[in-house]
Amino acid sequence: MIQSSHALPDPEDMMPTALKSVEESVVGSELLDWLAESPIFEGLGQTALRAFAHGCELRSFDALDEAIVEGELPAALNIVISGRFIVLLPSERLTRLGDNAMLSLDSYIVGDSFGEAALIEDNELPASASVVATEAAQVLSISRDTFERVTTADGRIGSVVYRNLFGLQTRRLSSLCA
Repeated sequence: MIQSSHALPDPEDMMPTALKSVEESVVGSELLDWLAESPIFEGLGQTALRAFAHGCELRSFDALDEAIVEGELPAALNIVISGRFIVLLPSERLTRLGDNAMLSLDSYIVGDSFGEAALIEDNELPASASVVATEAAQVLSISRDTFERVTTADGRIGSVVYRNLFGLQTRRLSSLCA
């Protein structure tokens, strides 16, 4: 068992204004359930989930809205709580397919997440593709600042979450090679 000399921050001290709107529209236990069901937070207890919940922002999208724009720096982890998103490779990279061509690389449904690279990339790489809602959709977004604050405050939380992120990325890469 890993011991940490840092205490987990008090969730009340970490509550940004954005969370207040989340708490008004989402029952607290439902928010914790969404986080608990995400593979990224698998193995975390209620205290850790609450710390992440206090940094969540509820974001809504209409069909064809971009949640991540190719070429921009993604800044948050997004967990899909309703609707569906697709990952699109833009036409500039698909010159052989003709004008205005786009290729769908992947899709995300309720429970899936995207934007993890924003949390684990030190070199600030811009998004290589866009993530677009195919219908009305909502995500819980956790900013890089919140993510770093919670994962560094308690080494056990960081260890579990980074292990889960590594597993998720490995599965995604393996599915591309299959």
